[in-house]
Amino acid sequence: MIRIAVCDDVPCAAKTIKDLLIIYNFGEGLEIDCFEHGSQLYTQFIKKRYDILITDIELTPDGYSSELLKNGMLLADEIKEMYPEVIVIFLSRFSYEKELLRHEPFGFIDKPNLGNDKRITDIVEKAIRKLRNRAERETVFWFKTKGVSLGKAIKEIVYFESNRPRIRLVTIDDEFIFRGRLDQVQEKIEKSAENFIRVNKSYYINIRCIKGYTSKEITMINDAVIPISRKYLEEFRKKINDLC
Repeated sequence: MIRIAVCDDVPCAAKTIKDLLIIYNFGEGLEIDCFEHGSQLYTQFIKKRYDILITDIELTPDGYSSELLKNGMLLADEIKEMYPEVIVIFLSRFSYEKELLRHEPFGFIDKPNLGNDKRITDIVEKAIRKLRNRAERETVFWFKTKGVSLGKAIKEIVYFESNRPRIRLVTIDDEFIFRGRLDQVQEKIEKSAENFIRVNKSYYINIRCIKGYTSKEITMINDAVIPISRKYLEEFRKKINDLC
């Protein structure tokens, strides 16, 4: 599901964009929320993470404003502080040229005819393509070994074993050694996968690859037996109940 926020101080403009996007086949489910005021948008972004933000630059009937909640560019900067990965598309009747570059939008559309404008669906389609590429990359764990960068599908990784300063990555069919810290591996994996858990200071395992377990040890699908530290036992049991 792709979450899109549309903000325009002219209510019918935001609704027109929403209607245009809903009837277009992007090959993805869309959840689109419309906002009339910058304050509404900002408040909702604090509660809910959107993938794409489409906003008018002039968020007031009086035209351009230097106030944060009435200026789409300034507001987008604040939102990107919270969510750096959000894709921002600006709308305006005016061209801002150099100022636009400073705010680094994904795209800009001048808006004389939003009701029948292929530029909107085209740019949103490109944004969704970027999101797909990002999601595909994030489901792969990248590491460097012997000077070569390799990527392994996270779902195929059975476990990571730390033997500082090196990490042993074990997949269903193979294993690799690379330099690193298990804490850093865990931080990276947690951004895109929920099915891994630390079971002692040296092992970070894929719950989906467990063959069986007791309160003291875990047997993985490759028959590796990994001890569970008492420190991690309660969290392990909770994770098992949540995911299995």
